[in-house]
Amino acid sequence: MCGIAGFISKGKSIDSSINDLKNMINSLEHRGPDSQGTFYSESEGIFMGHTRLSIIDVSSLGSQPMTSSNGRYVIVFNGEIFNHFELRNQLISKYDAKFKSGCDTESLLEYIQFTGINKALEIAEGQFAFALLDKKKKEIFLARDRMGEKPLYYGIDNNILFFASELKAIKAHSKFSNKINQDALRLFLQLSYVPAPDSIYASIQKLLPATYIKFSLSNLCMTQPIKYWDDKDFLSFNFTQNDSEAIYQEFKNTLNQSVKRMMIADVPIGSFLSGGIDSSLITALMQANSTSKIRTFTVGMHEEDFSEVPHAKIISSALGTDHTEIFINPDEFMGIIPNLTDIFDEPFADSSQIPSIILSNEIKKHVTVALSGDGCDELFGGYNRYTNHAQLKYFFRMPSSFKNKLTSYLSRLYKLLDSKKYNIHYLQKNKVKKAMRALRASSFQELYFNLISSWDQYDTFKSIFSSYEEVRLKDEYFLKDNKDSIAAMMHADIRTYLPDDILVKVDRSSMSQSLEVRAPYLDKNLVELAYQIPSRLKVSKNTTKLLPRKLLSELMPGVNFNRPKQGFAVPLTDWLKSGPIHVWANDLLTSSSIQKYGYLNHHQVNKLWKNFCEGKNNEFSGLWNIIILQSWLESNN
Repeated sequence: MCGIAGFISKGKSIDSSINDLKNMINSLEHRGPDSQGTFYSESEGIFMGHTRLSIIDVSSLGSQPMTSSNGRYVIVFNGEIFNHFELRNQLISKYDAKFKSGCDTESLLEYIQFTGINKALEIAEGQFAFALLDKKKKEIFLARDRMGEKPLYYGIDNNILFFASELKAIKAHSKFSNKINQDALRLFLQLSYVPAPDSIYASIQKLLPATYIKFSLSNLCMTQPIKYWDDKDFLSFNFTQNDSEAIYQEFKNTLNQSVKRMMIADVPIGSFLSGGIDSSLITALMQANSTSKIRTFTVGMHEEDFSEVPHAKIISSALGTDHTEIFINPDEFMGIIPNLTDIFDEPFADSSQIPSIILSNEIKKHVTVALSGDGCDELFGGYNRYTNHAQLKYFFRMPSSFKNKLTSYLSRLYKLLDSKKYNIHYLQKNKVKKAMRALRASSFQELYFNLISSWDQYDTFKSIFSSYEEVRLKDEYFLKDNKDSIAAMMHADIRTYLPDDILVKVDRSSMSQSLEVRAPYLDKNLVELAYQIPSRLKVSKNTTKLLPRKLLSELMPGVNFNRPKQGFAVPLTDWLKSGPIHVWANDLLTSSSIQKYGYLNHHQVNKLWKNFCEGKNNEFSGLWNIIILQSWLESNN
C-alpha cells in the first residue's frame, strides 16, 4: 500500500508549490515508509507525489510516480491489482507490450495506455485509488475501487484542486482553508462516522466507490463522478431454493480463489483471527493453501466479556497456525487516544478503532500483509438486524399508543439489565436498545437509520445542538424496490457502513502502522455472486451467515461457532464513568470547552454527561461521539 497526494495550482511560485507538495507527501510517510517520489509540471500547474510501501516487486523499478511507456500518462497509485498478471498477459498477447518491472502499477498503467481508462477500470480487480495525468489531453483522472477499500479525498479550495489518500495531506498545504461542513458534523454525531461523499471539511469530498472523475488542467472544470461498476446491476436474485447446493459450491470455490490470489506477495503475510466466523474461515482457507504455518494474531481484553482470545486460541489450535495473542490494558488504551485525531483526520468514533491500531502495531512486527474477514457480515448476512427484520417490520403496523407503552416497558427493562444487580452481557442489552429504536420507525429508511444511530432517543439527539437542522442519509443509498427488505438493508450497509466505517477503520488503523490489509470477501467475483443470492439463502429466522457457516463446518468439523457475535470491543462505559479515561472526557465536556466552538448546547451536554456518570441514562454511544468530536476540534483549531 501507499499514499498519494497532489494538487493543481497556477500562478504560484514553483518553490513554494514544491515545498507544499513535500509537506503533503511527508504527512503520508506512514502509508509508504519505503520511498517517496514526485512529479510536477510548472507550465501546467500539476504537482503529484507518492509514498511507497513495497509489496509486489519491491525493487526501485516499481517506484512512483510512474510514466507510461509512450510517455503520455503519469500515475500515482495506492493499492493492489490482484489480477494484474491477467492484464499484463492480455497486453503481451495482443499488443506485444513490454514491461520494465513486475509490479501491478505498471500493469494497470500500460493497460490504460493501450485500452483507455474505462476498459482498464472495468477489468481491474483489487483495492485501489489513483490519480492519472493525461499529458496529451491535459486532464487528470481520480479513481477509486469498487467497494471503497482505499480512500481518496478531493476538492477545490482557494482555486486549487486537491487530492490525497488522507485529509492530513490536504491540510498540510499552505493554502487550504479548514472550514467545517456542519451537515457532516451532524451526521457524524448520529452515525459515529462521516458518510461519503461528505468529509468534515466543506470544500473536500470523498470520491465514492466504483467511480472516477475527470478534471481539466486549464480551468479545473470537472465531470460528474462516473460509475464504472454498479452493484445494482447484479441484484437479479435468479437463484432459487433448489439451487442451494450449487450456490454453496460456487461460494466455496470463489472465496477459495480469492484467498489464494490475495496471499500473493513478496513480503511476509499473516491473518487477523478473532475466533469468529469471518476471520476463522479466511484463516482456514489460508492454512489449507499454505505449506507452512500461517501467522495469526488476536487482540483481546483481560475482561472476559470483551475478550475474543479464548475463541481464537481454539481455532488456531485446530488449524495449527503460528498464533500471537495481544492483550489491551487501560494505560495502552489511553496512550492511543491522543493520536486518534491525527490517525483518522476527521471525527471517527467506532471504538474498535483502538484495538485495531494496537493489533496492527503488533502484526507489523512480524508481517507486512494481513488478510481480514471484513465484508462478510454485509455481503452474507452477519448482523442481527437482518435476522430480526421479520419481527421488526411488524412494528410499523402497531398503533402508536401500543408502541409508546412498549417503548416505555423496554426502557425500564434496559435500565434493570444495565444495573450492577445483573451480570448481563452488553450484546444482550443492545438487543433491547435496538427494539426501542425500531419502534420509532414508520418506514424502511427510518427503521434502518434508527437501527444504526448512536442515539437511543432522537429528541435527545436534537437537543444537544445549539441550532439543529435535520440531515439524513441520501435516498440513493436505498433500493427503490424493497421486495427483499433484508437484501435492501444489506445493500444500505454495503453502500454506507462498510466503506465509511469498517473500511475506514481498517485502512487508517493498519496504514498508521505501515501494514497492508486485504479482504478476500470483497473480491469482485465474490461480491457479484453475493448480490445474486437472495437473503433467504444467506440468513434464516435465527441464524446468520448460512453459507460461511456451512463451509466452516466442512473445513473444521467439531468446532462450535454458535456463539454471540462479538467483534472488537472495550469496556468503555465503565472506563468513562469512573475509570482511566473519565478525567480526559470530563475536561473535554466542560461548558467552556463546548462553548468555544458553538456547535453544541453546553447545558444539554453537561446534563447528559452528569446523568450518564450517575447511571441515569444509557446514551453511551452518543456521548462517545461528542467526546471524539470535542477531541477533534481541540486538535484541529
